[in-house]
Amino acid sequence: MRITKCQLRRIINEELSLTLSEKSKKWMGKVSKEIEGEGHDGDFKKYCGGQVDQACINKAAKKGGRRAKQANLAVNFSKAKGGGKSLTYPDKKD
Repeated sequence: MRITKCQLRRIINEELSLTLSEKSKKWMGKVSKEIEGEGHDGDFKKYCGGQVDQACINKAAKKGGRRAKQANLAVNFSKAKGGGKSLTYPDKKD
């Protein structure tokens, strides 16, 4: 039985996607536990007035310090979860 290049690419892409998604879940789980353990769960969302959006990310990035780190983490979580949000850090201008 022979495998074509197209089939091989598809198999490799499927395996890579699965591996990366498993690593993302482990990473997110570990960070989430650390945040909860430190008592900061929901802290950034409260800072944003209940809704984490691009405007809040930009505001926090400009402020710097702890808020900027939280904004960056929120963007990474958003990307790792594959949600509909297209947050960037900092906001990319066209």
